[in-house]
Amino acid sequence: LAAFKKDLPALREEACREAEEMIAPRQISSGRYPVIFSERLARDFIGLLADTFCADAVQKGDSPWEGRLGETIASSGITLRDDAHLSGALANSAWDDEGAATGSTVIIEKGVLKTFLYDIYTARVDGTKTTGNANRSGSGAVSPGYWNFYLKPGEKSLKELLMETKDGLYLTELMGLHTIDIATGVFSLAASGFKIEKGVLAHAVN
Repeated sequence: LAAFKKDLPALREEACREAEEMIAPRQISSGRYPVIFSERLARDFIGLLADTFCADAVQKGDSPWEGRLGETIASSGITLRDDAHLSGALANSAWDDEGAATGSTVIIEKGVLKTFLYDIYTARVDGTKTTGNANRSGSGAVSPGYWNFYLKPGEKSLKELLMETKDGLYLTELMGLHTIDIATGVFSLAASGFKIEKGVLAHAVN
């Protein structure tokens, strides 16, 4: 709580700056642009992907990753992990809802798909061991879930990424995230954020 109060002035300043900068957004020409996601947008996007790495979704054909273990499915800069013992996290747990010990599971390592998230049943179907990810919501059936699902931070700061982008977009919002077809990865969404020109945020776009 003390840390949160300490950050309030910075959060307030950031919110005011973003609101001011988003006044009178412009439209841009159609084209292919390199895109940088804001931290909040990246979090929401990764949250949508989390379910596709649960073994039950893969086994039911509701995930694009079926049959792709060991393949490179992302950039070498991408490492995704689910960690039930993450320092300072809210969803930590020593045991899952089947009583299996939890741990830290690397799902994607440097772009390579390493494993899915398993409970006992789905692990038996795939001939492997549970990853300690059994989750029961209320009185429902047990199924694989996740604890603290996160993307390992990259080596470059936002400022460095912007400086490398001569003509691109910094997106802060995608409208209609719930309409994404997770099984195929196909989506077409309205977006807002900022135009990047010569390494700086030039103006708001919609």
